[in-house]
Amino acid sequence: MNNNDNLPKQKKHYSMFGHPILDGGRGLTFTSQVREILLEEILSGHWRVGERLPSVAQLSRQSGLSRWPIQEAFDLLESEGYLSKSERSGTFLKSLEPEGRKHEGTIGVALLLTEEHGTWSTAPYSEYRLARLMAVAESRQLSIEVKYLAADDEWENVDLAGKVFRSSVLGVISLYCFPHIPPKKLPEDRLPFVYIGGHTGSCVPSVAGDTFSGFYHLTKKVIEQGHRNIICFADPSDSEWEREYSLRGHAQAMVEAGLTVNENAWHRSLEVAEGDLSAIRSYLEEFNAATAIICMWGAMAPSLVEVAGIMGVKVPQDLSITAHGAAPLGSRRDVMMTCLEYDVDGLISQAIDLLIEQRKTRRVDRTAILNNPTITEGGSLAPAPGSRVGQEAK
Repeated sequence: MNNNDNLPKQKKHYSMFGHPILDGGRGLTFTSQVREILLEEILSGHWRVGERLPSVAQLSRQSGLSRWPIQEAFDLLESEGYLSKSERSGTFLKSLEPEGRKHEGTIGVALLLTEEHGTWSTAPYSEYRLARLMAVAESRQLSIEVKYLAADDEWENVDLAGKVFRSSVLGVISLYCFPHIPPKKLPEDRLPFVYIGGHTGSCVPSVAGDTFSGFYHLTKKVIEQGHRNIICFADPSDSEWEREYSLRGHAQAMVEAGLTVNENAWHRSLEVAEGDLSAIRSYLEEFNAATAIICMWGAMAPSLVEVAGIMGVKVPQDLSITAHGAAPLGSRRDVMMTCLEYDVDGLISQAIDLLIEQRKTRRVDRTAILNNPTITEGGSLAPAPGSRVGQEAK
């Protein structure tokens, strides 16, 4: 990975044994990352059984982390039977295969890593999916080997055996969409591969939520509340394929109801950057006739609520806003928005099963597995102002 030495170093990068450690959040804790790194090093033969590991203090100095998450990771691995501790002598590798914890193999996980203002980061949804991958893998007695790559790295070789990941891994799960179309018969030098993310025809095979179905049903739900002037706010981080796929689901529901799809609002939303409150305000002012916004960009939904409030527009009394993915109702952390959600653990399990299937057959017979999202009721959707539904609710 290429680092930009000209970036301001406002914050020390956390890393351990050459593995970057992200700054936590969205379920991806320091403890879980340190545990996974230590387990990966254990299983790859970094220490022999009976050999002493570096102390918590040493790892704290080397990584830049405080001692607490490292101690917690040590405690977890001790409870799982991998490590043993002596108050005087330190921590030792006890076993590579603790009793009752048969190791079923290792999954390679590839993420896009960027550097901004001296700190490492990846997409918020990737952090969450990585956190769930760790949990699902552990429940299935698998370990994961995480590799972070820059956008200009050789992603086309991410599933080349021995290039990015060891040849012994069961397969590679990518949390980043890049051009990847494998042949039907898997070459011997290629590892099984699955992309977890949005539905796309350019990075396959993939496991994703069916956003066409999701936004179709979410739009119908909004229409049932008496809304007729409904606009969509697009997610620029989605692939073009995914954005169009999501919009088609929304459009089908609108057309069935005899309503007009506001494609101008959808295209204009792509010009609004995350955190640009002025641009969000301009967008809301331009499309102030809308009574409902279907926000396909989950991270943007709370900002839309906040800016609407600043403008004196109450959500959901004056304007209903629904989100793609669970999101709080603006600054109200005790109230969630009505949203589309996915069984992320189910998607991950299906991805792992697909890797194992490819490994057994050496074939890529399925290019996509789509799961229907569910609509979670929240506090951001109400009857349209002045509609019969609204009057009946009163």
